[in-house]
Amino acid sequence: MSRIGRTPIVVPPKVKVEVKGQRVFVEGPKGKLDFELPRRTTVALTDGILVVSRQGEDAKTSHCMG
Repeated sequence: MSRIGRTPIVVPPKVKVEVKGQRVFVEGPKGKLDFELPRRTTVALTDGILVVSRQGEDAKTSHCMG
């Protein structure tokens, strides 16, 4: 995984993020976005910080994040 993929994402104060299973919903001043995470990829939201991770280091998992 690239170093960018390892960097936690700070959610701005006016942005709302909700994670429901593999689906991520984002809403802010510029609009709404929702997307489904690739298999074997997880995201955790804690105190306004998103951390994206993947299960394993094999080629299939690496391809999902790229």
